[in-house]
Amino acid sequence: MQGPTDEYYLRKDIYGKYSVAGSIFVYNNVNKDLLDENTVIYGHNMKNERMFANLYKIYNGVLGKNIDIKIYTENKRCIYKVFSSYIDEPNLEVIKNNFTEEEKKNYINRALAKSKVKFNQEINYSNKIITLITCDATNKQRVIVHAIEDT
Repeated sequence: MQGPTDEYYLRKDIYGKYSVAGSIFVYNNVNKDLLDENTVIYGHNMKNERMFANLYKIYNGVLGKNIDIKIYTENKRCIYKVFSSYIDEPNLEVIKNNFTEEEKKNYINRALAKSKVKFNQEINYSNKIITLITCDATNKQRVIVHAIEDT
């Protein structure tokens, strides 16, 4: 989902009605067809294992080292391969969505260095990235998963 403000879907369902679970969403300044160099996608970590609860499983290596993420937009179907997962403090660096070539390479290399799991994924630095973010159990840090477009 993408709302008129960055927090619109934090506590609204896909119909715009109040929901404690909110919706999976992107900020309102990004391209909804995943055309930015890094599209950051947010979702709640629900105790019933819905929404982005599986990010913990990726972080802990429970789902393996070869993880595909499929995203469908109105205009295309994308497959991404997970290359990094870690827990970190909330920061602006991780949500950057446009880079120079060198900045993007550094961003990816920092994400690889922070990753708890070494995923079986080759990196093509020119491919698009998605970054999935949810709160950890304390609500003070974030579980962050990066994946790169499979072309």
